[in-house]
Amino acid sequence: MTLTRFEPYPHQLRMQETVDEGLQLGDSVLIAAPTGSGKTLVLAEVSRPYLARQEPVALLVHRQELVEQSHKTILRQTGYDAGIVWKDRKEWDRLITILAQDTLHGTEIPEGWWVRLLMIDESHHATAPTWQNSIERLRPTKLVGASATPFRQDREPLSPRPFQRVYRPVTPKELIELGILCPPIIESPVVHDDQGQPQAIGQANNLTALYKRTVEYAIAQNRQKIVLYVSTNGEDTPSRVIKATKDSLNQAGIPAYGVDQNMSARRRKTDLARFASNPGVAVLVNYMTVTEGTDLPCIDAVIIGRQTNSETTIIQMIGRGMRKYGTKRDCLVIEYTGRPDMDDIINYWRIDTAQNLKPDEDEESQKTRRLLKKELVRLAADFPDHMNQFARSKITYPWFQPYPNEPVWALPLWTNPDEAGRYITIEPMRNGSWKFTELRMPKRGPTPTRRRQKIFATAAEATQETRKMLGNRASMLARTATWRLKPASADQRRAWDRLTGGEQATPADLTAGEASDLIAQQRFINRVQKSLL
Repeated sequence: MTLTRFEPYPHQLRMQETVDEGLQLGDSVLIAAPTGSGKTLVLAEVSRPYLARQEPVALLVHRQELVEQSHKTILRQTGYDAGIVWKDRKEWDRLITILAQDTLHGTEIPEGWWVRLLMIDESHHATAPTWQNSIERLRPTKLVGASATPFRQDREPLSPRPFQRVYRPVTPKELIELGILCPPIIESPVVHDDQGQPQAIGQANNLTALYKRTVEYAIAQNRQKIVLYVSTNGEDTPSRVIKATKDSLNQAGIPAYGVDQNMSARRRKTDLARFASNPGVAVLVNYMTVTEGTDLPCIDAVIIGRQTNSETTIIQMIGRGMRKYGTKRDCLVIEYTGRPDMDDIINYWRIDTAQNLKPDEDEESQKTRRLLKKELVRLAADFPDHMNQFARSKITYPWFQPYPNEPVWALPLWTNPDEAGRYITIEPMRNGSWKFTELRMPKRGPTPTRRRQKIFATAAEATQETRKMLGNRASMLARTATWRLKPASADQRRAWDRLTGGEQATPADLTAGEASDLIAQQRFINRVQKSLL
């Protein structure tokens, strides 16, 4: 099967770089990133250098859906057909292996099998005794975890064991603002008893009728794909409540599908597919099945019809409806948890700000970080000369470094100040590769009209891509081009005066090239944040 590799988004490149940086400072890293941020894709990208060196890699997961989704993502991003250790499948002979935790827990690891890099998805489970046992048995050299909810209900810390460092390179708010995730619209109705007093939803007299009214309300808000998390009620088990709710909705003419842990893997997969492919309104009724690891971006309404003490569970439930899909603009969330701190939990999605949640580094780690930064700056400083040598020419171009103390070179491809800005940037990364970005910026605003990125293993490959991008314009953009030596135009002189603040008179001998360089640099600095790259 041939699958086209996805080019990582800028935030995914940042996540990958954060992992690479953390692994250079130690042996274990946990990335905290929201549902829908592409954690599995990032893990696949992190594994590529190890696979290229023929060093064994393994991914530890705990749900059926994650086994199948991870296998497809790894094949697409790396080109390697991963072995699977899950139920009756015991494929230990591949360079990269996907391990199902439940199967691994009761399975003997073949003698001589080893792993250089172990990656753990949904790694908030990693402190559980059975998971700790699996990590100790696998004995990886490097350990990377990823989770949307890097905290546990039992308050057991994830750092410093098993993860030495915890990073949060991207937040829900940032991904919502970038248009990668949908914002939630959250409503919190109260359940009342016969005397009009508030009561827990699990004590409601007619739970299925309440669920039916809530679903009808969501449909009235033009919601098409609704996931409903039910509660238990008295002696009823989750399976009975699921069946009763599903039957009630179907009798009302609302297509409903029920899934629970007792269903076979094949039937659950079939019902999830039927729900997603239904051309109209459909409801997916479950208790705790459709949480982490379930990828159904069509969901545009989430009904949390149960109480829970777990913040992780609530965030994971809301996360099912946050992914972008078609024309979906937001996700309606109706929650009956009754929690007084619900606003604090909801703020995870609404007002979170970018931050690095990493523990204080010791002096040696800080020294290592400074040396890495210094090395990157040195590499970047050499790039223009490297490009000239690689091209076997003495042509130089108007490269500039837009961010103080950051190893980024930028090159403007359009020189007219009245045009939109088109740039290429090049930056060495901490894993030894190079990041190439092509940006097309509008005349106004910080959102690019086009952004294309590639990661190259060597500076020579990055140089080749740069030369390819310059194409026939190479000689025109060179510092020796005849147009650069001409006098600056009246528009350029006015722009020069504006950009320099009028502190000194515009030079009488100002050239078009000098003016163009300053204008291009200032436009880039004003509108292109480092996070965009």
